[in-house]
Amino acid sequence: MASSLPIVAWRQTWLRIVSPSGDAWAVHPAELGKCEGIYPQDSPVHVISAWNPGSKKLSADENWHLHAQLLEELTASKAEIWEGTGSSHTEDWTEVGIARVGCSLDSSLSIARRWGQDAIWEWHREGLAVVECNSGQRHEWGWILAALPSRKPFDDLEGLIAAS
Repeated sequence: MASSLPIVAWRQTWLRIVSPSGDAWAVHPAELGKCEGIYPQDSPVHVISAWNPGSKKLSADENWHLHAQLLEELTASKAEIWEGTGSSHTEDWTEVGIARVGCSLDSSLSIARRWGQDAIWEWHREGLAVVECNSGQRHEWGWILAALPSRKPFDDLEGLIAAS
């Protein structure tokens, strides 16, 4: 049975990751085994969004409200969090998210399931993956890292978030 999940769209999505110190990167999927750039962490980075739970398209106001609640929950957990936003390669679609650093994959999947998400991103030294929340199935690629202008996390200087 074919998956109803958007695997092709995930392959064409890039991540904007912004650390608390303002370092910002674009992480683009690449062919499996190809990782270009200096990976900035010792542990994987998991990107979780609260936008459009259950793949149901919500209004921008509803999505921002859910994002604020997820941000509050993860901030209260004392885990290290960064900005983690996914955008289509054509930039006509963006989902704001939060990158958890130094946390287990199981705990990140558990949070994403509670927020009705189909999958999360996992960026690590050896690859970039989308991990399905319910089955745990991995869709793995390589990655290419590009520096973005330094800025504070969750500031939208590129205008990608407001356009969604």
